Amino acid sequence: MDEIEKRKRKLLNMPSVENWARNNRPRFDDTLFALVNFDKNPPRFGLGAVKLLCAHLAKGSLSSTEIDEKIESIKHPAVRSSARQVVPAFLEYLRRKPIEGLSAFDGFKITYPIGPRPGGGTLAIPIVPTFIGVRNEQLVPVFVIPWANLSLDDFQKTLMSSILKDAILSHQQFIGCDGEIIAFPNIEEEQIRYERSWSIRSYATMDREDLNHQFSTFGRALLKIIEDLENED
Repeated sequence: MDEIEKRKRKLLNMPSVENWARNNRPRFDDTLFALVNFDKNPPRFGLGAVKLLCAHLAKGSLSSTEIDEKIESIKHPAVRSSARQVVPAFLEYLRRKPIEGLSAFDGFKITYPIGPRPGGGTLAIPIVPTFIGVRNEQLVPVFVIPWANLSLDDFQKTLMSSILKDAILSHQQFIGCDGEIIAFPNIEEEQIRYERSWSIRSYATMDREDLNHQFSTFGRALLKIIEDLENED
């Protein structure tokens, strides 16, 4: 696969709903600018290992010693550093807001279609909760964002939450439930994380017309940058 094809694949396959949301803006030109920046400066590493550790903690499937061993076995230094910071903050979250992670929902995933895919097929966003838990006899899909910088503005939080409400909370299993998005940004570039969380329903204010408009805006911006890449080839 040549370099242009690799860049196109990254643009067409955002790894998570939060990554997709932070590359969206209300205006077409701003969304295009965000995607151009994503293409030129893609994430250098993923934080899936940190999310997995949080899921293990919520489910109680690993002891504290095993968690520490898992952290120190992470090869990428930036990911290992993130885990060292996020895990204590997540443990504090569990202490203040107890929730029991459910192994029965391991592997739960929704592929959420948002429009035509450049080149053919359907463009879709992967919806994968970090874990699904139960609190007060209610199911709670939880999405952990381990970024050191919480680069989501109110529009993007609203967009992400509205998609999650439509994608997950409309399912029969989750009718009447709410979900949580939990971020752990650092404090002024120090090695300390703090919790920033919100419920899905508290931000899910976009209706179907609003969502379709944004899907169209993103789709047009994506098509433009894909065409520009193909012209480079």
